[in-house]
Amino acid sequence: MLRFVLRRQRARPALASRAAGRHFLLIHAGAVDPAVAMAGESATPEQIERLRKQYGLDRPIWEQFAVYVDKVGASTPAKAPSRGGR
Repeated sequence: MLRFVLRRQRARPALASRAAGRHFLLIHAGAVDPAVAMAGESATPEQIERLRKQYGLDRPIWEQFAVYVDKVGASTPAKAPSRGGR
């Protein structure tokens, strides 16, 4: 049993990196520019450009991925709400 748990723990980083890569590709490989999707249909070109700059979408794709992986790695999972104030 211990061997199984240790093997699963070793596989976690690879699984997490594959999941992060897939998520990033789904966001950026879509038919719609992420900045346009966030801004909405009635946004002006200036508003869209501001969003691109604000979220780093104007940077090269490899740099966007590096920032994305860094932010995903630094985030902490959400805690479950406590029950009854215990």
